[in-house]
Formats: sequence, structure tokens, C-alpha cells
Amino acid sequence: MENLAALVDDGAALGPARPAFVHADGVVSYGDLVDQISASRAALRDLGVQRGDRVAISLAFAPDFAVAFYGALGIGAIAVPMNPALTPREAGHYLADSGAKVLLAHPHAAAWTTSRDVQLVGPDQLRTHVGRAELVSLDAEDTAVILYTSGTTGTPKGAELTHGNLAFNATTLADLAIIGPLPSDVVAGVLPLFHTMGLTVLNLTLAAGAAMWPVEKFDARQIAELIDSAQITLLAGVPTHVQMIMTHSEDLRFRTPLRRVTTGGAEIQPTLRTWVEERLGTPVIEGYGLTEASPTVASHRDDAEIRNGSAGRPLPGVDVQIVDPQGNRVPPGELGEIIVRGPNVMKGYWNNPDATAQAVSGGWLATGDIGRVDADGYLYLVDRLKQLIIRGGYNVYPREIETVLREHPAVADVAVVGIPDDRLGEEIAAFIVGTDAPRAEQQIREHARANLASYKSPRRFIFVDELPKTPTGKIARAELRSSLLPTE
Repeated sequence: MENLAALVDDGAALGPARPAFVHADGVVSYGDLVDQISASRAALRDLGVQRGDRVAISLAFAPDFAVAFYGALGIGAIAVPMNPALTPREAGHYLADSGAKVLLAHPHAAAWTTSRDVQLVGPDQLRTHVGRAELVSLDAEDTAVILYTSGTTGTPKGAELTHGNLAFNATTLADLAIIGPLPSDVVAGVLPLFHTMGLTVLNLTLAAGAAMWPVEKFDARQIAELIDSAQITLLAGVPTHVQMIMTHSEDLRFRTPLRRVTTGGAEIQPTLRTWVEERLGTPVIEGYGLTEASPTVASHRDDAEIRNGSAGRPLPGVDVQIVDPQGNRVPPGELGEIIVRGPNVMKGYWNNPDATAQAVSGGWLATGDIGRVDADGYLYLVDRLKQLIIRGGYNVYPREIETVLREHPAVADVAVVGIPDDRLGEEIAAFIVGTDAPRAEQQIREHARANLASYKSPRRFIFVDELPKTPTGKIARAELRSSLLPTE
């Protein structure tokens, strides 16, 4: 039985009365969850969904999502998680490209189904269905989900992740105690479930028989108060989540330490790491991954040295190499593109063999990320290859500049982007979150010039109240870049 949905039964085996989800309005027990998922399987079958059919899911509330997601997987269908904030045009691409037969969502998604051969079904229709259906047996190579990439370089592509891909990631993270909750944990569900890391945290939580406090819309003060009152014990998110929690918790005591904080998606700032260690009483476990790798590639763990600036070492069974533009492996310490091979690498891009061939060759996934590996195997992410700025023929990596700028006390946060320039091809702009802009700008400019080569030093500094973020908490660089482009 390779069906990923079986993990809910594993968690429920510790006791059906145990809470699976805990929130302000009540509790969903494991017994209730198992029963609702069985009803969901039967409901989907009665709607004509068969093995291999695609089922789109746009539900932000974790209990609703879990019933729909594991219900679809349980009958061998392929789940297509979708952001509820998508526009009809964006959602139309997901539905058309995947060929979804059913869309599990609230009425907000009715506009998405216009002129689409897809049936809209609400979450209550699933959990209250009178019938019941058992899990079907599947192979590890069977596709479990299609997760669409952000589309920062073009039309979003659907990464096919198998039951084996997701099971490997969840099992490995649990075995290494990287995120793996204990049955006594209450996990803050702050990551969106249409994102691969959000799915992984959900899988880990339920497989362990732990509980999740679902967060439909991130509220930093709410999470800070839940930590302060010891109602949650484990936080897995992106550094932006931690930064916001810190900002909204100056008056809180945090008498009970969190058991674990794990982050990914971006390097955590040293000051933020120190705050977590001193105020929340736990180290930060950083990792690195991407959707096409299900997602985790490398991570620190609490039984090994944590090296600041590093994403840790590759997971057991996962190979990582750093290669030059010709695909040749470079020596330890040298920069190059990160490529990955292992049981976490996606099956391919849905109905897109050309894109698959460009991304995966000989089992190696080209991540599009620039990094290095030290002599001890620790991986350091430098930047996104696709975010590379080429200024006057020189390669400039935004993350390197951001690291230097964050050292200045006037910089609370920063994002560096490239903008078109007639003379140099691209020029460097830094968006700064900070105070006392007129005086600080000159100080920050001098700090950059003192610590960066001339071709890396930003020419434009723009002070903003906050940096725009994507739904997964990453900086929306395309939005920053477009704000500096001339309008017609």
C-alpha cells in the first residue's frame, strides 16, 4: 500500500479521540477526520471521479483541505491544490492545463468554472456524504499531486509529485526529527496548503498523530499569543513569519519554550535567529528545497552542527552537486548551479515533456539556484539563477548584496532587484525597510561601497514601509521590479 492517504490512519491508530485539528471554534478528532475522509472518497466516486482523474482543491482551512486532499488521493485521483486568491484567468490555466474534472472549493470559485467543463463541489458535500469508501492500493510512482510553479519565468508549469516523492520527504524529515512532530505537539499551520512545504507539514503532523492549529489567514499577533500561552509547540514557516511574530510580540513573556522552529525559503537573519534562541528558547533549523524536489533537499538537524548561512546537508539518499554552465562539477567552495538527484525529484512537468527535459537530465534536477558546498558537505544557497543581475557583463547575485546591507543597523529588511539600463544592460536597485531615510541612505550607500565591489553596489535606494510578499511569504521581486519600470 503506497497510498499517501494511509498516513492519516497511522496517526489515528494512536487513538481516535485524539485531536487532529485544534482551533478557536473547536476540535476535529482523528476519529472524525478518518470518517470524513472516507465519506469524501465515496462522494468523489459518486461524482464519477476515477483513478488518475484530476481533482482541483482551493480550500484554505486545513480541516476542509485535509478531507478533500486525502479523499482524492484515497481513490487514486490526482490532487491539484490551488490558491484561493487566484484570478479567474490564472485559475483557468490551472484547470485547463490539468484537465481537472472536479473543483473542491467554496462558492468564491464559481467564476473560475465559467466555460470550463469542471464541477464545483463544496467541502460540506464531501464530509456529510452518506456513503463510505476504502483506500485503494497504488504504486509509489503514481502521481499524487500536480503543484504549479509560481510562473516567475513564464506560464506556470505543473510539477508532478508522486506518492513516493511525498512519502520519502515526510518519512525522512520525521526520522531525522527535522520537523517531525511528536504526538504531543500542536503545530502552527501557517504555511499555505497549495504550497509543497505546507503539504509536507500537514503530512508530518497527521502521520505522527500530532495536532495542527490551522491558520486560514496569517495573523502574527495571534500566533505570538498562541506561543505565549503554550497552545502551540512547533512552528514551521518562512523567515518572514518569524520576523512578523517578533515584531508583534514585544509585550509577551514566552515563559514556555517552543519545542522547535524550522524555516526555509530564504536565509534567516542572524538577529532573528538570536531572538528565536533567546526569547522562544529553541534553535532555528534551516533547510532548502523547491517544489520540484517535493520539496526538501537539505536541512540542518538538532543532532549536528548548525552552520550559520548554510541550509545544512542533503537528506540521506539525496545527492547534491554544484556544476558550472557546461554541467561540469566544480570543487568544494566554488559557486555554480545546484543540481539534485534522489527519490524526492519530481516525475516531471504535467503534459510538458520539453520543460521536463530541460529541468531533469539523467535523473538530475537542475534547480536554477546558485550555491556552493563546503568540504564537509554543507550546502550554501547564494541566489536564484533566474534572479541573477548582469550589470555591465558582470554577474551580480542579489542575495549577496542583501546580506551585506542587512548588516547596517538602519536596515530592517531589504530586497535587491535588477532593472533595465540602456548603458549597462541592468542596474541594481535596493528596496530598504528602515527609518530616517535621508540620513540613512548615505550611510547605507557608504556601507555598501565599503563592503561590495563597485559593480555590485546598488545605485538606487528606495525606502518602503514593507516589502510585498507572495502567498508563501517570499519577497515578490517581480512586483518590486515593475514598480521602477516606466508606465506607458
